[in-house]
Amino acid sequence: MSILLLFINLVNASPIDSLLNRLEQNPDVQTVLQLNHYYFKSQHFRKGIALLKKYRRYFSPADQLLLMFAEADDYLFAGDIKSACKQYRGIVMRNPDAEIANDALERLYLIETGRSDTTLFKKLIRTMYLYKIRDYQPAIDSLKFLLNSKFGPYAYYYLALIYKEMNDFVQAYATLQQMDKSCPENRIYDAKILQAELAINLDRKKEAKGILENLILAVPNSIYAMQAREIMSKNGLE
Repeated sequence: MSILLLFINLVNASPIDSLLNRLEQNPDVQTVLQLNHYYFKSQHFRKGIALLKKYRRYFSPADQLLLMFAEADDYLFAGDIKSACKQYRGIVMRNPDAEIANDALERLYLIETGRSDTTLFKKLIRTMYLYKIRDYQPAIDSLKFLLNSKFGPYAYYYLALIYKEMNDFVQAYATLQQMDKSCPENRIYDAKILQAELAINLDRKKEAKGILENLILAVPNSIYAMQAREIMSKNGLE
């Protein structure tokens, strides 16, 4: 009878309750991240931060970095820029060679760029939030407003990400091509990786090879160059 009651309670529980029950029985990093996403979506950022702090010690160093990044993002989207910066820097100091440390550096660069125009920066952060919770149409409308601003490169990049998530690979690729024309000096190297992957998906392997080769030349000793070489090797573009 107790097992039956437990089953009924789990069926009737909210997703958050179910995830909390799962964590109590067997903590795993994906459950923590999934629960944090529910808090994030409902803008209960402090609950997410407390959750991530509580469970971080249970996991491997690599998984701890994942939770630290999620915590930093919670701070960022909650508007606590100082705490977000501290957390992103902590990731870089722990393991500067990790891919996620590179993501943390990109966040720090974005924050530094935003200091000169806090109004537009807040609009971009809001748009990034909409992307992360998959509320795509309002995000698209907001990003189009930002295309001609100092945050134009980020607007193009997130537009391309959204179109990719919507399985509109042609539009995603065209958006990144326009980004090259409008913002040729941008340093969002993740956009180049995305552009190459889209080119491969669209059977434009010659274009993908050129994109990746140029990326390697631009930042030869970076994680991006390593990713570019891996993509070239995997797809026979060498």
